[in-house]
Amino acid sequence: MKRKWVVPLALLLVAPAIEAVRSRSAVERLPRPSVAFDIEASGARAVADREWDVALEPGRRAGLAGGAAVCGDQVFLLDHALKTIHRVSLASGDEMSRIGDAQVFAFPYAIAAACGANRLFVSDYSGLIVFDTGSEQVVARFSKPAAFSNSVGTLASDADGRRVFVPGVWAAKPKEWLVNGLHRMFVNAWLGREIDVQTGETSPLVPTIEQGCFTASPSCLTVSLDRVPAPTDVAWIAAQRIGTRVGLFDRRHRLVRAVDVRSRKFQEDGARVSRRTRLEEEMAWHERNSVIHALSAFHDAFAVVHTVHRTKQWRLGGQTDFDVFVNIYAYDGRPLVSDVRLPDLPVAHDADNLYTVSYGPRGRQKTNDGRLTIARFAIRSLMSGASPALRAEP
Repeated sequence: MKRKWVVPLALLLVAPAIEAVRSRSAVERLPRPSVAFDIEASGARAVADREWDVALEPGRRAGLAGGAAVCGDQVFLLDHALKTIHRVSLASGDEMSRIGDAQVFAFPYAIAAACGANRLFVSDYSGLIVFDTGSEQVVARFSKPAAFSNSVGTLASDADGRRVFVPGVWAAKPKEWLVNGLHRMFVNAWLGREIDVQTGETSPLVPTIEQGCFTASPSCLTVSLDRVPAPTDVAWIAAQRIGTRVGLFDRRHRLVRAVDVRSRKFQEDGARVSRRTRLEEEMAWHERNSVIHALSAFHDAFAVVHTVHRTKQWRLGGQTDFDVFVNIYAYDGRPLVSDVRLPDLPVAHDADNLYTVSYGPRGRQKTNDGRLTIARFAIRSLMSGASPALRAEP
């Protein structure tokens, strides 16, 4: 099937206007805003409304869940390390099967499901891979444009599985971000891409929010995005991980507003490191500074997950644990709830809930014995701030 790569005219027309809301310099952040949230959680712990203890296949190791898709009482956990998908039954707590392997995936980045259409989508280093959830077989593959760099996390898709929206950075030229340097890394770039899985046509999704990357980091090219389910003036939300703002875009991919998400628990020390530093120094920056880890769009609000490394003095090959917080905003930009603590990184959301995966007292080891806990957090309970949705820090 011939693939068409298209840049919509609307994106070309609105691109100059985006500069007005970008940082004055790619390495200069806007002044930290003074924001009053309706509810200041101040690190109070979210209390799950449901938890499931899961045991993957006995005797077989498992990696960390890099993302997930939820279809009723089944969860598809994406395993970067083993290059597979764990199909888990929440009803029994057992692993039903494993979908895909190193023969199928080059490196799987992100996952989504169109549950009613029996389709599972995985963004892979090679492109987009489509599975039938009944047969668990690959039914389609779509190559990745050379100038597009995938991001880890979750995808978004239409309910019927016709269109899939992949997080990542689409540069004007292949690996142009290497040439531009940190100051101008994202000049003429776009965030995400849309794929029509019937025609194979693909196009950039929305303009970048930040023109450059504030500091050298392996996360410079990491992007989060989601599709807004309700009919409002906002159709998309997107953010770059090494950034401080979430862009809200309309259906024509035009920026409606940019929301600064630096709440009290969002840490920053003003320092930056260059590309000439060691990886350990780059990671040390994440021990002192927060990043935007994930976005989730719900009916009348969106959630922003921000994280900072809890692991200190990280060394190559070591595990990384996180302090994880979520802020909630209305689509008009109003700050609703700040700094609710989650037990670990979120891996998925559905229409009403966030889901996390936790790995027990030994934390986020790169591989584990397959015993984990999936927790569900109702977004409306978090928005209300009412007990038992939140538990104060001890």
